[in-house]
Amino acid sequence: MAVRSERRASAAGLRGAEQDKDKASADRTPFLDGETDMPEVLGIGLDLVEVVRIERAVARWGDCFLSRVFTPREIADCSVGRDGFRSEALAARFAAKEAVFKALGRGRPDLGWLDVEVLKDAAGKPGVVLSGRALVLAGELGVARVLVSLSHLPGLAAAQAVCLGALPSGQG
Repeated sequence: MAVRSERRASAAGLRGAEQDKDKASADRTPFLDGETDMPEVLGIGLDLVEVVRIERAVARWGDCFLSRVFTPREIADCSVGRDGFRSEALAARFAAKEAVFKALGRGRPDLGWLDVEVLKDAAGKPGVVLSGRALVLAGELGVARVLVSLSHLPGLAAAQAVCLGALPSGQG
């Protein structure tokens, strides 16, 4: 008898869980069904960079490397003291530039390093400013916004970029 009542209770519990699941599904935005006001993802890019590569480039080529790859604002964001740089921060920005190139479906030499600027806002959130050929290409592809995420550990930096289209017409 005890087994039967446990089975009944278990079956009733499953039915209750299925009903809760159905209710939760009905409450959610059906964004996988194509009925959404979300912008379309037009491209995704991911890149990893060994921090030592950036350290070696700075040590070997110094300001020539820095000014060829990073904008003055990016260099200022990554500066420590008078002549020091946070290598992990430079590597993360380098990875972000590569990730943006991939998200746009292009790579070097189609786009210039300075065409993608990775900055942080007052809260420290990274953002991307496109210019030159990257801005022209983004316009041709219908990219309205580029999101970027940066991460680093000692020795390794990573970045992901997502190119978003405009909201569907009439959606703000």
